[in-house]
Amino acid sequence: MAELLCKEQGKPLSKANKEVQWAVSCFKKAAEVSIPVKVLHEDDAGRVEVRYCPIGVVAAIVPWNFPLAIAACHAAISLAFGNAVIIKPSPQTPVTALRMGEILQSVVPPGLIQVVSGPDTPGDFNVGEYLVKHPGIRKVSFTGSVPTGKRVLANSVADLTRCTLELGGNDPAIVLPDAAVPEVVPRILRAAFMNSGQVCSAVKRIYVHESIYDDFVEVASEEVKKLGSLVGDGMDAKVIYGPINNEMQYNRVRELVADAVKQGGKIVQGQLDKGLSEDGYFMAPAIVTGITDGVRLVDEEQFGPVVPIMKLIIKGDLTRMLVAALRCSDILKKLT
Repeated sequence: MAELLCKEQGKPLSKANKEVQWAVSCFKKAAEVSIPVKVLHEDDAGRVEVRYCPIGVVAAIVPWNFPLAIAACHAAISLAFGNAVIIKPSPQTPVTALRMGEILQSVVPPGLIQVVSGPDTPGDFNVGEYLVKHPGIRKVSFTGSVPTGKRVLANSVADLTRCTLELGGNDPAIVLPDAAVPEVVPRILRAAFMNSGQVCSAVKRIYVHESIYDDFVEVASEEVKKLGSLVGDGMDAKVIYGPINNEMQYNRVRELVADAVKQGGKIVQGQLDKGLSEDGYFMAPAIVTGITDGVRLVDEEQFGPVVPIMKLIIKGDLTRMLVAALRCSDILKKLT
């Protein structure tokens, strides 16, 4: 399963193995969940209880960045609470979810889990939209981008279908003056470039206090130059960063970088190995300096191995996004 995930999604085999373990843990944890019975009133005359009942059929629409683990989490909790579930994987990574469905169908009653794959581009029959609008679907659980999440929510309104959305973010890392720069830089870059930046909760932008900004950029530049040689085919044991998963996302990241350069951004990036296939969507991790809020690379979620670094002059509302990281020597002091 890990090899299949590596070949389809692109992440290194070591990371794919961890995703398989994550998927397994989802089923183990779901199997341990108990459904509580809430007693509202009890006396000699009788007993009043609230019991939670299955919803029915759940449609789970899952993304391409963690196609196995996220599908497994949706399936596990749906089945544990007595529901049937239809998994709709991304058309970019359908095979891993289909294989998971085959395995589960061999151990659960017929019809309780199905995996339905298909296109989601304009002009095609949109499987996800069909499922969301279908009156037989009583719950929709979606993980993906904000624009698609908005469409999913809008399409669920007609039948008042319950809808849970887990969407992207533009998560800041905030580095304060007393942070130990040599220690902090590698940690933040790991958080930015994990899974080649294709994580909703990855660090997407870095704000460094102006008093240590130059030192931070200098250390980050030296670190990032080393990372290009770690990009490649995920089946290679020395590879840490696989390709961007698909052409559309690859082009989007390149577009955001080009826009940043037009607005004065400076890129620091390592070199890819010369033997790397030109047909793949490989991109060496990079940092971009010389830009501010208002540039698309800062304001939008890039979902790739490129992160902007800005001077922190006004703290503002940096912690209002999905996930924020704060780096300093005494975090409790800074938060009180």
